[in-house]
Amino acid sequence: MKILFLTRSLHRGGAETQLVQLATGLAERGHEVCVAVYYSGGALESELAGRGVRLHDLGKHGRWDLPGFAARLVRLVWRERPDVLHAYLTTANLLAASLGLFFPRTRIVWGVRATDMRGMRKDGVASLTMRLETLLARRSDLIITNSRASASRLAAHGVDKARIAVVANGIDTRRFEPSPDVRSASREAWGIPAEAVAVGLPARLDPVKDHATFLRAAKCLLESDRGVHFLCAGGGEPGFAARLRELADSLGIGHAVHWLGEMEDMRKFYAGLDLAVLSSTSESFPNVLCEAMACGVPCVATDVGDCALIVGEEGITVRPGDPEALANAMRDMLGRIASGSSSPERVRERVETLFGLDTMVRRSEELLMEISARQLGPKTMRWKG
Repeated sequence: MKILFLTRSLHRGGAETQLVQLATGLAERGHEVCVAVYYSGGALESELAGRGVRLHDLGKHGRWDLPGFAARLVRLVWRERPDVLHAYLTTANLLAASLGLFFPRTRIVWGVRATDMRGMRKDGVASLTMRLETLLARRSDLIITNSRASASRLAAHGVDKARIAVVANGIDTRRFEPSPDVRSASREAWGIPAEAVAVGLPARLDPVKDHATFLRAAKCLLESDRGVHFLCAGGGEPGFAARLRELADSLGIGHAVHWLGEMEDMRKFYAGLDLAVLSSTSESFPNVLCEAMACGVPCVATDVGDCALIVGEEGITVRPGDPEALANAMRDMLGRIASGSSSPERVRERVETLFGLDTMVRRSEELLMEISARQLGPKTMRWKG
């Protein structure tokens, strides 16, 4: 089977990481795989090198560089003649739907990640593309989403359930695993004592991640547990980052909050934590929860997307935007850790059992082979949950 993936870029991100892992996993299984990006230079491109996946740079020069970009994309699809064109995220999905008109023998597969847009910044173009995604979904042969919550959103917006398949993200548990040596090194680098409690938020600095609620919850927790350190790993727009730091200072907790910026190796971050927290107002299937759990770190998260499914009984979820509820959940989880009722082995086992990388690649391969082999005609994919 010949598969062409289409995405905006391979800059570091959850969806992009999953694309790279799926592409390389399919290549290892003997399929011919290539990835086309609008913009080159993403940090994850290096992970394709030497792994049997060809990379194509479509050379887009900004949002409004459309005619030349479109022509290069059409020529690429014409030259490659893939069995499956697998797009990732909204604009790539729309382009793939349009290309399906010109390449009827190529199966069009969408990769959808977002559950809803609450709390996310939007401009007129973003709003339009979201509406077009719903309208053009019928031109896809299959829509693969990574969460039940996202599948439900699509169905609620009128997308035929027969086109939707759910494949949970896969985590490489051979890469993400507990590491006492790394834990010591990370804490030393951060200036945190070995015996101190460390609570971390692994998320880019963006309003949808709701760091403000996390910081207010940290203030509540510090009122009873003064020795806790709070760590934020993730990059973001400088102005917004500065406002978050100002908020931490105004809350009187600036001394306890460590801003680590974007980290190339998140294993070093998870290894240094006692508890991971995600305070987002919107998610689909956040990889960071699975990654932290694979490292034996229990999680507290807001009940958005598939967070509750991921953490299960090994973690706690609370409603979004509630600092007091988040602080209480963190306090409860830290108590479980201290008492030994939360086991790093059980936390890791949940990810190994339900969200392993091999499972994700195998399920995706089955769906793509099924859609590739299907005869031209009515779309009859069943909804796999």
